[in-house]
Amino acid sequence: MSVLSADVARRALVALYVINAVAAAAAAIVLAVAPGAIPSLAGIAIDPSQNLIPWLLAAAELAIAALAALAMRSPSTEVQRIAVGVLIVFHAGSAVAGTAAVTEGAGAVVGLNVAVRVAMIAALAVCMPGRTVESP
Repeated sequence: MSVLSADVARRALVALYVINAVAAAAAAIVLAVAPGAIPSLAGIAIDPSQNLIPWLLAAAELAIAALAALAMRSPSTEVQRIAVGVLIVFHAGSAVAGTAAVTEGAGAVVGLNVAVRVAMIAALAVCMPGRTVESP
């Protein structure tokens, strides 16, 4: 049983989609235009010969932004559950990678990123359609 009504969960989910869409689109733009900018915030130097990696990540971020933007407009519960599942997998994979980076000496910015992703996973899981109760 969830602590959120279906209406509250739906509104919160739309807000989470907006956050994901905006953050992922911004990351995609920065990674495409200045491939070394985001890694440098984490203390990771990217040589120009390694730009393919940030560009591929930019493509993935753009796909996540599109998923979130399109999901917020869909009335389908199945679409909502799939979108939430994909976002949870993306954030979980990123959190695992970030944790590995922290164990290898990455800075506090990476640790903060892991914490934000864990919080996003929890929020998405709480708001996932089908996990709420109808209002009486």
